[in-house]
Amino acid sequence: MLLHLWLCVLVFRLSSAEHVSSIQCSIPRSKICIIQDVGFVDSTVPQFPNLDDKHTLHIRGGNMSSFGKDFPLGRVRKLTLGRLGIRSLWVKHTLAHLTAEGNHIQEVFMEGTEKYQMQYLNLKNNQLRSIRELKHLTNLEELWLDGNQLEFLEMDNFVGMQQLKKLSLAGNKIEQITTSSNIELPALEMFSLESNHLTKLNVKNWTMLQLTELRLGRNQLVKLDVDNFDHFVSLEGLALADNAWYCNWLRKALADIGRKFITLLDRDEDCPAMPVEEICCTTALAEDEPIFADLVKRIRTVGESQNRSRVELSQRINRFNESWHGDWVDLDREVKRQERMIDEINGQLKDDNRITADDVKELEKAVKEMESGLDELRELASEHAQFEHEFSRLFYIVIDSKNMFLNEMRKAASIEKEMKLYKDVFDSNM
Repeated sequence: MLLHLWLCVLVFRLSSAEHVSSIQCSIPRSKICIIQDVGFVDSTVPQFPNLDDKHTLHIRGGNMSSFGKDFPLGRVRKLTLGRLGIRSLWVKHTLAHLTAEGNHIQEVFMEGTEKYQMQYLNLKNNQLRSIRELKHLTNLEELWLDGNQLEFLEMDNFVGMQQLKKLSLAGNKIEQITTSSNIELPALEMFSLESNHLTKLNVKNWTMLQLTELRLGRNQLVKLDVDNFDHFVSLEGLALADNAWYCNWLRKALADIGRKFITLLDRDEDCPAMPVEEICCTTALAEDEPIFADLVKRIRTVGESQNRSRVELSQRINRFNESWHGDWVDLDREVKRQERMIDEINGQLKDDNRITADDVKELEKAVKEMESGLDELRELASEHAQFEHEFSRLFYIVIDSKNMFLNEMRKAASIEKEMKLYKDVFDSNM
C-alpha cells in the first residue's frame, strides 16, 4: 500500500515537472545574472534561478505582461528589464537601480509603508499617464520619464526628492504644470520639459539653486511668469527654440540671459518673421491671451506682419533713393567742376610760359579731389550693393508672409465650409 502511494507521488511530480521550464543565468557563478529570454508558453510556468547571491539582474528579451510582487528578486539591487511588453510594474523597496525602457507600462505599484532605496529610475518610452506613485522614491538622484503619455504634471510629486539631480519629462503630452506651493529641489542640476504641449509655464515658485541646465524647447510657450532668471542662480544653459514666444517677453529674457552669460543651447533655423538672436517670436495680440487663440486672430496677425514688412521695405527704398539721388547730384557737380579745371590747365600747358608754381599746386589739388571723388563713388557703389541684398531679403520676407496669409485664408475657407456642412446636417435632423 505504501509502495503504491509512493509511486503515485513520484508520477505526479514527474508529470508536474514536464510543465515547468527552468531558466538559468548566462553565467551562473557570476554576481550578475543575465537572462536572454523569458516568457510563458501555453501552460508552461518558468522557474527562475535563485538570486540570493546576485546583485544585478538583466532580462534582455521575452514576454511578460506583468512584473509582480511574487517575482523572486532575492538580493538584487540593480534590475534591467528589456522590451518584454510589460504593462504593470511592481517596484521592490530594496532596488537601487531600475531600467524598464521601451515597454508598455501603464501602472507602477509601490509598497507605501516601506522606505525605498531607489536612486536611479528609467521608464522612458512607456505609456504612463500618472506618476503619483513615484513620490515614495525619496532617495532618487535620476528620474527619466521621456516618451510617455503624461498630459498633466503636479510638481508636488517631486517635493520629497531632495537628492534628485536629473529630471527629464521630454516627449510627453504635458499641457499643464501646477505647483500648489513653493517647491524646493536643492540638488536638481538638469530639468527637461522639451517636446511637450505647454503654452504657459509658471516658474516663480521653483527654488532650484543647483540647476545648471533647463530645457523648454519644442513646446507652444508664449512667455514665462518671469522675464529674468534671477532665482536660477546657477543656470548655465537654456533651450528655448521652437516655441511661440511673444517678442516683447523674449527680448527682455534674452537681455537678462546675456547679462548672466547663460548659453542658449538651441536655435531656430527658419522663422516666418524677424527672429530675436536666432529664436523665433511673434508680436502678441494681447499679453493676457494665448497667441493664435483662434483662426481669425491668426489670419490677422499674419496680415499685420505682412503689412509691417511692406511698409518697412517701402520706407527703406525711399530713404535710399533720396540719399542716392542727393549724393549722385553732388558727385556729378564736383566731377564737372574738376573737368573745367582740367580744361583750363590743358589750355595753360599749350603755352609753357604761362605755367607757374601755383598752377602746379592747383593741378595737384585737382588730382587729389578727383581721387576723393572716386572713393566716394566706390562707397556709393558698395552701399548700393548692400541695399540690393537687403531689398532681396525683405522681398522674400514679404513673399513668405503673403504665402502664410493665403494658407490661413484657405484654412478659414475650409473650416467655414465644414461648419456650413455641419449646420446643414444639424438642420436636416431637427
